[in-house]
Amino acid sequence: TREESERLAEKFEDILEAELSPHYKITRSRGYNTLTVRASLTELQPSNPALFAINYMPYAGIAATGYQVLQGEALGAGSTTVEIEVLDSRSRRQVFAMVDKLAGGTLQPGGLVKWGQTEGAMRAWSRQVRRGIQAKNNSLFAPPSH
Repeated sequence: TREESERLAEKFEDILEAELSPHYKITRSRGYNTLTVRASLTELQPSNPALFAINYMPYAGIAATGYQVLQGEALGAGSTTVEIEVLDSRSRRQVFAMVDKLAGGTLQPGGLVKWGQTEGAMRAWSRQVRRGIQAKNNSLFAPPSH
């Protein structure tokens, strides 16, 4: 629903801020030495916890494994795609960008909660954004090699 999409967008913003705030000052205004982060969650498919739980049942798990082999995804697993772009807020030059899709699997027990796998992916994506920004900053300010 629209309400769930908005709640997930707010949750992603909170997770991203929590990941970046120990390393960077968070502001809502553009300025010198400031980055703009733009992110969009697309193709939101919630987990079906009742179906996903079958993956962990001994005999039903065998059938679920067969489904997983045929379909390429875990029974009842969710999926989400993210598009993220980090820009220099003044020049609008791209500093970092990524597009990634989470296709939930049985090794991600967050599928036992409707949006659990998506929230787990949000944490991983936030770490990737931080590392991408740090890598860019390190290359910009690294001493010249001789």
